[in-house]
Amino acid sequence: MKRILILTALFAIFFQVQLYSQQKDAPSEEIKTQSQAYDEDMESAVKPKAFPANHIQFGGWITPMAFYQWDKYQKLAVNSIDLRLWLKAYIKNNIFVYARAKDLYTGILKDEGYGDIDKHNNLIELDMLYAGYSTMNRSVSIAAGRKFYRIGTGLVLNGRGDGAQVNYYSRFINVSMLGMYTGLLAEELNPYGLSSKDFSDGARRAFTGATAFRTILNQTVYAFALAQFDLQKDAEDSKTKYDSRYWGIGSKGMISENLSYYAEAVYETGKSYDTSGGKSSISAFALNSEIDYYPDMKMNPTVIFQYAMGSGDKDRNGASPDGNVSDKDTGFIYFGTFSGGYALRPYLTNLHILRGGFSIAPMTDSGKLYLKRMYIIFKYSMYLKHKKGNSLADGGASEEKIFAGHGIDLAFKWNIYSDLSVFVNGAAFIPGSAYASGTDYKRYFVFTGVNTAF
Repeated sequence: MKRILILTALFAIFFQVQLYSQQKDAPSEEIKTQSQAYDEDMESAVKPKAFPANHIQFGGWITPMAFYQWDKYQKLAVNSIDLRLWLKAYIKNNIFVYARAKDLYTGILKDEGYGDIDKHNNLIELDMLYAGYSTMNRSVSIAAGRKFYRIGTGLVLNGRGDGAQVNYYSRFINVSMLGMYTGLLAEELNPYGLSSKDFSDGARRAFTGATAFRTILNQTVYAFALAQFDLQKDAEDSKTKYDSRYWGIGSKGMISENLSYYAEAVYETGKSYDTSGGKSSISAFALNSEIDYYPDMKMNPTVIFQYAMGSGDKDRNGASPDGNVSDKDTGFIYFGTFSGGYALRPYLTNLHILRGGFSIAPMTDSGKLYLKRMYIIFKYSMYLKHKKGNSLADGGASEEKIFAGHGIDLAFKWNIYSDLSVFVNGAAFIPGSAYASGTDYKRYFVFTGVNTAF
């Protein structure tokens, strides 16, 4: 339960931070997308202390947070303090070493109905450590060590690992290749686990992949391939290996001066074991897309439309690696990040999500710069099952009906200064007809925090 609690808290953290730091510039060696991970966003908010004589930068941030989630039968309140300290040293103008340490404290303020949970937990970890090199003309860059690795929008892969990445840029096409291993990450926060063995021993997985992309006018088109190898040793009477391959295409850019978009389609193949221990072929797919419209009006509004889906299987049990009961495995399982609403926090399998909303900056007419950086975001979500005969990944919505429910998300973010931000999130989930009587209770979620960089 301790692992589940911490990962639940961090899920909220990972996707909240993108609300208040998207407008900042990321370091040149990292690529930002709509599905940014927490660390990349936070690193972009850091105010470095530079010493030109020896080319050393260092800094950090501290983020105290609290969240509270409840429904008819359960209540959970958690406070957390996330401290990161980083250093970047340039050996030459085109060679550097980056290191970052993490200290994450999590404490339970209220617990009703969640069972045996540690009241206090403190994790200290080497968060990142890698070296970077680029040729003088910047046509080739190499990074090796513990860092963030991403494919496409980040749906299939978006997280830390130990490995290497090579980027090649030319006038005709750009190529990015990566390889990484996840088994050396701290077991408590390893996000790549699917089976009970993954959670107890650390998720020992290897990833290798490549992306080819080209920007033409205002459009960037790309194609990628990613292979995931499960390196756990299975017992003869308990087969849980899940080896998957992902093939994707995507595009992002500006359709007009006031209209931007991104769209990505993924097809998954590979092998999994079914509940009887026999091997199954994987044949699954997913889509992730968004259109944003920026009307020329006061308060700088943005109108947001999103659609995402992950295929389901008529007899798959959740997102466990051996969850397929029989025949072909058509349930989409991924190793990246996806945000589809705070209260439900859905895993994108056997699910269609339609989202619409807006954001505004209510104080744009103010003469105070710090007031101009205040934002309000609202989103409404509709959840529909892909296969009505099966449940969602968490086992909910088990009735043989399509409609899984509604979600409402409301966020307030305020970038007071370049090194100080505050945020408050509220969310609710209202179950639909796919939830059985007695489980159709509403869920609520509140999350708030302050980020200070130094």
